[in-house]
Amino acid sequence: MVNTYSDRRDKFGLFPVSMPSRRAEDHIRELCAKIVVSNDSKEVELMLVQLRSAIHQFIGRLRLNAVTILNACESPQERRKLS
Repeated sequence: MVNTYSDRRDKFGLFPVSMPSRRAEDHIRELCAKIVVSNDSKEVELMLVQLRSAIHQFIGRLRLNAVTILNACESPQERRKLS
């Protein structure tokens, strides 16, 4: 499989950073806000499960983005002198 990500530099020669979905962040914030104001423990438990799942998915997307970016970059130069 050919890595075409390195061919997608912007006009400044930088790689585009794929940001996680804003909707995911908003969904996490919304769940947090609902949990804080809820008085129903059963409802809170359900929302905590949803929150845990949303955070897990969000972190997964961040990891994939990091791997994509790091794989597209050249390996860093050795900074220490070899004897």
